[in-house]
Amino acid sequence: MRLIVPAAALLATTLLAGGCGSSSSKNATTTAPKVLPQAASADEWASRVVNKVLRPLNKDLVVVSNFNTPTVRIYIASKNQQTLDVINKRLGDLAQCSRKLEVIGPPPPGSAKLDQINNHLKNACGYYENVANKLLTATDLLSSGSKDDATKGDEAIQEVRQPSSNAARELTAGVRIAQGIAAFRRAGLQPSV
Repeated sequence: MRLIVPAAALLATTLLAGGCGSSSSKNATTTAPKVLPQAASADEWASRVVNKVLRPLNKDLVVVSNFNTPTVRIYIASKNQQTLDVINKRLGDLAQCSRKLEVIGPPPPGSAKLDQINNHLKNACGYYENVANKLLTATDLLSSGSKDDATKGDEAIQEVRQPSSNAARELTAGVRIAQGIAAFRRAGLQPSV
């Protein structure tokens, strides 16, 4: 499976510059994650990152990048259950980004590049969680049926511009480093086109 995270991250930033919003963390949980034993090799850690973080992130970012399109906005306003379910599922997943990094643990010691990737992913996850929570709130406001809430939802959408841009920058930096590491290529991460 080919990963297109950098392109999706950049696309999300571009589309969000037009506007995207605010949300509640209704999908957040408080149970401690089950942390995997520290990866013994770069290959093991790269596989964890690709499969547990980057692949799901691709799906999450599709929802983020399409959130403020006219069609999606109409589906939200009309309370289309399938649309609301997809938004809640994908943004709920995005809101767990840092938790996923906790579960896979830090990279094995001895590689500055793996440490850089980990740091970029941690930073990106912090920003993406902010975006997810704001968009979940915007979804609730836009689907409430109230004109005042819809206005607040529009305002909330505008609040994700900067965190989305920051997240995309961090994610892109981390993925670019990872694309130059053989362990990540073996795990399925391919260069962006």
